[in-house]
Amino acid sequence: MRRIVLILFCAFACYKANAQDTLSITIAQVQAEFLSKNLSLIAQRYNMDISEALVKQAQIFANPSVGINREFYSGETHRFLKSGNTAEYSLQVQQLFSIAGKRKNLIESAKLGYNLSQLSYLELMRTLKYQVSTLFYQLYFLQQSFPLYQMEEASIEKVVKAYKEQRRKGNVAEKDYLRMVALQESLEHQRLAAEDQQIALQANINTLLCSHGKYYKPLLGQNWQRELVAEKLPSFQAIIDSATANRPDLKMARTNLLLAQQNVRLQRSLAFPDITIGGNYDRIGGPTKNYIGLTASFELPLFNRNQGNIRSAKAAELMAQTQNLEQYNKVSQEILSSYELLSLYHKSVLKSDPSYMESYKTILNAALQQYLQQNMGLLEFIDLYESYKDNLLQWNDRWMKYFIAKEDLNYKVGYSLVK
Repeated sequence: MRRIVLILFCAFACYKANAQDTLSITIAQVQAEFLSKNLSLIAQRYNMDISEALVKQAQIFANPSVGINREFYSGETHRFLKSGNTAEYSLQVQQLFSIAGKRKNLIESAKLGYNLSQLSYLELMRTLKYQVSTLFYQLYFLQQSFPLYQMEEASIEKVVKAYKEQRRKGNVAEKDYLRMVALQESLEHQRLAAEDQQIALQANINTLLCSHGKYYKPLLGQNWQRELVAEKLPSFQAIIDSATANRPDLKMARTNLLLAQQNVRLQRSLAFPDITIGGNYDRIGGPTKNYIGLTASFELPLFNRNQGNIRSAKAAELMAQTQNLEQYNKVSQEILSSYELLSLYHKSVLKSDPSYMESYKTILNAALQQYLQQNMGLLEFIDLYESYKDNLLQWNDRWMKYFIAKEDLNYKVGYSLVK
């Protein structure tokens, strides 16, 4: 029992140690780690191996069959396993041959299946890459709000303590003191909500990166605001062309159509029966002694000519054609909406002044000193503080949505078109 408790204690201690690990990471690093460690991607690679093995299997010819007949008991001599010149045995060898291009069609179908598994891997990677990039930017801008909460909590706590002392002396009205306590409680509630959101984001990133208990701290370049607003968006037609060439689900729709067309050819070839050709040898039981013969057999396609499967394959081809067209229209609409959204946020951040919030912060700190020196009223100070807090959170939210809109467009295109 003590040993079990010791093991659990060590495991918990290791977990707590890992939970304290802080890792500063850029968007390029998080994407690289995701590609190498994500278990869903690793599992999908095995699916590609499965499909590749099926291609090799389709290329293998059917095995020949061999039959041997040995006389076990002679009714004339009443002997078992008679030997000598009068012993009877025969040998038969047969080989199945597929005609009408069956083997070729099977190989082509398997190759298309392998192509689909590759595209499925790329589609999964596209989706998960978008998720991890979105989580990265959500976490980055959420963490930018924490210094605000920490600074304002310290400032408000200082004011509340001072007000509490002055209220005891009768120098501060009860309603003013309660107003500051209410502001402190509201700030605490907002900080806890942000911490709760961060825990969920950290858990999702850890899951996608197959890590345990790491605390990720996303990093952006020092001049990322000035560099980003100078970017020019590509034309809408260039984006459509890039999506047509790169998006995996569009390629999957086209490959599914090719697979359906290939299946029609396969089912038509299956209407022709296979031929089995062989030879046989019979020592004394044939028309002549040491008889050697040639055999050939095949089914007569009188009733079953694979009509139902051919009809089904043709219907599946029409369905694949419709789905291919539907997927193209869906992608075009998705890209249009993502392009418009990114253009909207791009125009918005172009108006942003990187020094605006720093100037606002300086004014707020000065206002706090003025308020503590009783040169500013309570309502004026609270209004200035709430305005600063709301502006900073909106500032972070707008930039976060701009980054996510870029990632969304890249996701819709299937390629990192917008850096």
